[in-house]
Amino acid sequence: MEKKINLGSYIRRVEITDDDVDKINRETASIEDEDLKSILQRVYMKNIQLKKLKEKYGWKHCQKCGRLTSPENKYCYNCQRELKEEKQNQIAEILLEVPWMRYQEMTKYVDCTIDMLNKQRTKLVQILAGRLRPGIDYPENDKDDCTYSMEAQTVVMMYKSIPPDKLNEAILKDVIFKLRYDTAYWENKQKKG
Repeated sequence: MEKKINLGSYIRRVEITDDDVDKINRETASIEDEDLKSILQRVYMKNIQLKKLKEKYGWKHCQKCGRLTSPENKYCYNCQRELKEEKQNQIAEILLEVPWMRYQEMTKYVDCTIDMLNKQRTKLVQILAGRLRPGIDYPENDKDDCTYSMEAQTVVMMYKSIPPDKLNEAILKDVIFKLRYDTAYWENKQKKG
């Protein structure tokens, strides 16, 4: 069984200097309510002690924002999340322009993992396929004289990772048929969720 660490006891042991007290007093000088002022001074003090404790145990500054982060990370959790979102947006933008792009090619533009690319591809396929309209973007049945719209072709190229010159009627029909049922599943799941 893992022993729980009492962080509070470690924080209380961290020494507060006169400079720290002066800084806390400056930060709270404009607060007139003495009870609120006292509470905020304790919060500032604990924050300073926690920062010193982290520095003592090798925490370093985030390379993006400067907040303290654990020694094994270059970035704090907030910056890691922001960087991940930026990469996901870059991947999505590229896939919308070049829907058939594969991982080896994508890494020339975005430093990402194959898992990141596949998740973004799946997400986009679900969104775009959910917008397709039977009888307008693709033939609803064999007798329908509707052709496959650019949107439908884009979804198929993205789903299969194939360029436009490799598309044919059989691939379009097969993938759209498959996605009609997958998309219906996702749409129903979102409505229920």
